[in-house]
Amino acid sequence: MTEAAQPLTPAKISTSTAAATPGGSTTPPLLVDAREAGRLCSVSRSLWLSLHGQGRVPRPVCLGRRMLWSIAELRSWIAAGCPPRDRWEASRVLEAGTRGSRRR
Repeated sequence: MTEAAQPLTPAKISTSTAAATPGGSTTPPLLVDAREAGRLCSVSRSLWLSLHGQGRVPRPVCLGRRMLWSIAELRSWIAAGCPPRDRWEASRVLEAGTRGSRRR
């Protein structure tokens, strides 16, 4: 199996996307661009952007003109079986509503 074809795991995400900070420590990023999001999911940047256009990946965070994806959300999305964006967002709303309505 090639590096790009290996399944995504939380350990792989944290080690493969780590960036050196000015102090010399290694800190994994919280957000990644389309190239890195695609690489983490074993697809090309162009396929990732195509899937984004089709609404089949989580919605990105926009900072200026940059589209970035949350690594934490990508992990959760993969754990949920990579549902289409509309189902993913609906499940997140239901999950948030369930957490907010718990009795104490």
